[in-house]
Amino acid sequence: MFGYIADFYCEEGDLCVEVDGSAHRNFVAEEYDRFRDAVVRAKGIAIHRVSNQDVFANLPLVLEGILKILGGPCPSRPGPRS
Repeated sequence: MFGYIADFYCEEGDLCVEVDGSAHRNFVAEEYDRFRDAVVRAKGIAIHRVSNQDVFANLPLVLEGILKILGGPCPSRPGPRS
């Protein structure tokens, strides 16, 4: 993708999802991410950044957010088993 490797890319939805860990929490990495995001957005692709902590701690909420961005229905969460 324009010389960059995305964590996840949905071509149909023009959405790039980046999962950021601790390596992204310093000035140099943050500046690089901002530059890279601008390049990707200039091509008409949306960027959605989530922390890896959120992925591990609350994956359903992360997935729900992605589905909302894509404009798709959010699947019902399964209820408790009887």
